[in-house]
Order: sequence, then C-alpha cells, then structure tokens
Amino acid sequence: MKRKRNIHPLTLRLSRCGLLWLMVLALLSACGGKRSVVQSRSAVDSLVSLLHFDTVSHWLPQPLSGKLRFKYDNYFLEAMCQKEKGNFDAELMLLDRALSLNPDADEAWYEKAVALTGTGTEIPDSVRLQMVERAVGLAPENDDYKEILAGMYMDKGDLPKAASLYEWMTLKSQPTSEMLYTLVDLYEKIGDYPQELRTLNRIELAEGKNESSTVRKSFIYMQQGDTAQAYQEVRDLCRKYTDDNRYRLLLANFYIQGSRNADAYHEIRQVLQRDSANDMAHALLLQYYQQQHDTAGYYAQLDTAIALGNMPGYAQVAAMSRVVRDYEQQNITSSRFYDLMYGVARQPQENSELLTSCMAYLEAKKWPEDSIIPFVRLQLVQEPTDITARFQLMKYLIGKMEVEELAEVCHEGTVHNPEKLLFYYYESLACYSQDKVDEAIEICERGLDRMEEGTSDELVAEVYTSLGNLYQTKGLREKTYQAYDKALQFDGSNMLCLNNYAYYLAQDNRELDKAAAMSLKTIEAEPDNVTYLDTYAWIMFVSKNYGLARTYIDKTIKLAEKTAENASLFEHAGDIYAKLGQTSRALEYWRTALQLTQEPDTRRLIQKKIKLRKYVAQ
Repeated sequence: MKRKRNIHPLTLRLSRCGLLWLMVLALLSACGGKRSVVQSRSAVDSLVSLLHFDTVSHWLPQPLSGKLRFKYDNYFLEAMCQKEKGNFDAELMLLDRALSLNPDADEAWYEKAVALTGTGTEIPDSVRLQMVERAVGLAPENDDYKEILAGMYMDKGDLPKAASLYEWMTLKSQPTSEMLYTLVDLYEKIGDYPQELRTLNRIELAEGKNESSTVRKSFIYMQQGDTAQAYQEVRDLCRKYTDDNRYRLLLANFYIQGSRNADAYHEIRQVLQRDSANDMAHALLLQYYQQQHDTAGYYAQLDTAIALGNMPGYAQVAAMSRVVRDYEQQNITSSRFYDLMYGVARQPQENSELLTSCMAYLEAKKWPEDSIIPFVRLQLVQEPTDITARFQLMKYLIGKMEVEELAEVCHEGTVHNPEKLLFYYYESLACYSQDKVDEAIEICERGLDRMEEGTSDELVAEVYTSLGNLYQTKGLREKTYQAYDKALQFDGSNMLCLNNYAYYLAQDNRELDKAAAMSLKTIEAEPDNVTYLDTYAWIMFVSKNYGLARTYIDKTIKLAEKTAENASLFEHAGDIYAKLGQTSRALEYWRTALQLTQEPDTRRLIQKKIKLRKYVAQ
C-alpha cells in the first residue's frame, strides 16, 4: 500500500492555478525579498518634494517575519487567482487581509485599485488614485505604476502632475522615446513652451535632429514670437530634405504669418514649378492674396483651386467664409456667389460640416429649392446614411415626377438603411411608374421582410396595399386579397385599401355585403370622393340594387370632371341606366366615356354596348 505524501497547502494552490502562480511568485521575489518595507527617510522626503503629495507611511515597521511573509503571500496569491476568475469581490477581501499584514505592500495597493474598477461599485476615483499614489511611493523604481498614475492624472485633467511623473521617469540615463514624446504632448497641452522645447532638445540630443521634433520646435518658436529661430529651423529642414515641398510650404506659411509676403510668394512659386497641382501651395496662394488685399488675384486663384478639385479642408472653410462675407457686402453677384459656393462644396470633404452649413445658409436666405438640392446630392455622396437629406431629395423628386432618379435614390437608401420601409415603398412606386411590375413586387416583399421594429402601422398598411395593387396588376387575385387583409390588420381605416378591396370583390361578384360595408366606410370618410362613390354605386349594380346604384352614380357624375382617368365612371353610369331601361341616358354616358378613353380594349367594349344599345359584361 502506497503511503500518502504530505503536500503543503500553498503548493496545492500553486498546482491548481499553474503558471499564473509561478509568474506572480517571480514578481514577488523581484518586488519583495530583501527589499525594505518602506524607503529610507531621505528617499521619502525626496519623493514627497518632487510630487507634492504624501504617499508613504511615516512609521517604520519591522520587516515581515518568515511566517507573516508566508501568510501574506498566501492571501495575495489567492487574490490573484480570484482576479483571474473575475471574482473581484473575493479578490478585494483577500487583498485587504494581505494589507492588514503588510500595509506597505505596493503590489497589493496597486491590485486593489485595479480590482475596485472591476466590481461595478460606486467608488470615487480619488480613492483609487490614492491607492496608486501609495504604490508609487512604496516602489518609486516601478515605471509601470507611474505610467498608470500619470494616466489617471490626465483623465482628471491634472496635467502638471502627470508631467511631473514623466519628468521623474525620464530622469533615467536612457529614457524611452515614448516617454519623452508623451512629455512633449503634455507640455503642449499645458502650454508650457519652454519645457516643451527643452524636452524636444533632449529628444534630438538622444536621437539626432528629425523631422517631427524640428517641425514642432518651429511652431513653438512662432508661438513665442521668435520668428527668426522658427525660420531657421524650417530652413534647416529645407536644406536637409531638398525634394520635399512640404517644408518650403511650411516656411512660406511662416513668412505669411510674419508679413514677409514677397518671401512667401517666392517659396510658393518654387513649389508650383515642381508640382503645379500642389493643393497646399494653391491654398497658401489664397492666403497670400488675402494678406495682400488683392481681391482680383484672390478670386482668380480661387477659380484655379476649384478647377484643380483638391482644395484642403482648411482652405475650403477659409474660402467659404470670404465668399459669404463678400456676398453679404454685395461685393459679388448672386450667381457668382452660388457658383463659388458650389465649386468649393464639390471639393473632397473631410466631413459633412461644410455642406450642412451651405444648405443651412441657403435655406435661411430663402434660396429656391432647385438651388439647394445640388448640395443635398453632394451631402448624400458624403454621408449616404443621412436619412434627413435623402428624404429631402425624395420629396423634391416626387414633386418633379423624376421617377428614374427617385428609384435610384430610394434604392441607395435601402442599401445604407435597409431597415427603413419608406425607401422600399417609394422605390416600388417609382418602378411601377416605369412598368417594372415584377421588380416593384420584389421590392415591396423585401422591404416588409427587413423593416425595423417600430415601423408605423400606417406605413406598413400602405406598403401592403401597394403590394396588393401590384398583385392585381399581375392578375394574382388571391394574393391581392391576402395583401389587403394584411394591410387592414395594421390600419383598418386605410381608405385606398378599403376601396380597392371592395371594388375587386364586386368585380368577382363575391362577398358583396363585405364589399358594401368597406365601401361605405370610405364614403363616410370622404363623401365627395368620386372614386369611392363610383365603387359603392358599382357594388349596388352587381347586387342588382339599380335604384340605389343610380343615386350614387348620379352624385358621382355631378362631381366628376371629364378626364381620361374618369372614363370608367361615365361607362358605369351608362351601364346602370341601361339596366334601369333608360337607354338614351345610357348611350349618352357611354359616348362620353368613349371620347375620354384611348385604351383599345375599353373602347371596343364601349362601342359594342353602343351598337347593341344594352349592357354587355366584360
């Protein structure tokens, strides 16, 4: 019988958590071991003096005994195991126990600050901040702690403290480039240009002069008003990178800011001799003419820049401001203003802000819709998901009956916003207007399948009604009725659906009571609608209630205009009067219908009725 081997509890836990424990033990051996629990008094004072906050206990405990160290390690390691499992509450409890044994354990304070973030408990940021501050004070050589703490300072807007931390980290003999550039960014945000320059010089001392640091230094010199030094920095770049036009243009820009316009013009022309389409050069020429108060030169250059089609975004904004100001002051005509505004708006856009501003300005100034729509089209190229702009263009196209473009605009809407049923609805109507019935049916079906939750019942009913009408066009009568039924489930007061449903039931001579009830609803809602009146009269005709049919058809004829669309109304009037035995009245109405319609089959049927002097069914 094998004898059981005694295993230490810590070893058991290590075997359960595996490699994680080995890594943490290695960390502890590096952070702990023979290291004193606290720094010496001189180190503490130096740290507090540098960072301006007290981070370290001022009592000096004895180093942990072997037994206490073992218990501390147990609690800390188990806390890390719970962290790995996502049990942050358990982790916090174990870290508190560990800190009760060793209140100056930097790794425990740091991990507790991290764990408090994961619990979801409302803990003030200041509490976590103090914990990381203490970890930094206890382990001043740990740059990871310092970077985390600096990030927390940046999040709360305390940039000077973050900069102090990075200064501390970069006091090493070989600070990393990332640390130094972070310090540069911090001083940039603070606006401490002398310190930013000092740090950039440190970078150049370590890495040599480079493009990025030199450009930043030149901008700082310009901010400080030291134009001579700024010019010199950029001239050095121009000499070093003779084929790079950017530095000549940067120098030209500085010359313009320093009112050295002749020098600026010379540098710009040097660039344009090499690259005639250089967008930055043409943008700087606009600045040059603006600075010279040369209006003719400015607008000639603006025409050139627009024609090239590559104006930078900042130049577009500046040009638009100038154009609007001159238009407001009546220095340019309306047509010239509009052409320039549209020309600038057609340039490649970084975002839709400029286009939105153009449209808002034109609308505020009451420009006609025809003038605004070109900008709406540009906006949809820039922001194809802009539903408001797409609806605006659709409304315009519907009013103009431009069905081909309407179909395209709506189709693009279904691509970029596939959940919006309205795009499918109008695309199907546009296709139907072009005799693309099968395509219109497919579009309606696809839209109903993809529509978003919360789509209005009225719109859904409209689409089902339209789908029913399309099925009817194809002779699919049962599918027509199914679509109408669905429409009425969503909106029982959809007049078009009620009217068409009732009319087709009458044509099929089925469910006439249901047809009459639906038709009456439409008449009650719109008593002077000739289409609805005609439908009810026809239902009464099919029901052989010719007297009531005449009452409603008489009202219909009284209200109806003699147009091609109303030809069927006069034909129905003739049919009803024929059944009443009033042949002369019937012939009169049939002849009127014949004059109004050019549809061959309908004309042949009416001619047959006139010839036979009686009603003839289709």
